[in-house]
Amino acid sequence: MDPWSERLERHYEIPLDKVGVSYIDNDNDEITLSSNIELQNFYRHYHCSDEVIEFAVLDLSLALAGAVLT
Repeated sequence: MDPWSERLERHYEIPLDKVGVSYIDNDNDEITLSSNIELQNFYRHYHCSDEVIEFAVLDLSLALAGAVLT
C-alpha cells in the first residue's frame, strides 16, 4: 500500500483504489496521479524545487463526473 494513499483514504474517506491527486501543469493541462509511483516520478522528473504545486484530491470513481474534493 502507498503511504500517501492511506493518509488520503483516512482523511477524505476515499477507498485506496479510488484515491488520486491532480494538478495543473505549465500548459494549463490537468494531470492526474493515481499511484505512489506516479507521484515519485513527478517529483523526480518534473518538479522544480522553487515551484509551488497545488494538488487537488480526487475520488477517481467520481473524477469522470468532474467532482474534486478540497
